[in-house]
Amino acid sequence: QKEFSQNLFSDIKMDVATKVFLLPEFKKVDYFFKIENTDDTLNLNEIKTLLNTINNVSAVYSVETTKIKSKNNLIF
Repeated sequence: QKEFSQNLFSDIKMDVATKVFLLPEFKKVDYFFKIENTDDTLNLNEIKTLLNTINNVSAVYSVETTKIKSKNNLIF
């Protein structure tokens, strides 16, 4: 979605893009869960299965941090 913004130095209206993504390489992802330093008792497959049972959740998958290009956008 674009909004119109007025330039500080003139009366010319400029087209300004307002859509920003936390991780541009994952534009279709709405939420991220960070899970780290887990022991063997945590079952990631079970967590993914439970998340998939939520009605409005359409997909659940794991992303390795090595695959994230925009790591600087996150707090680790």
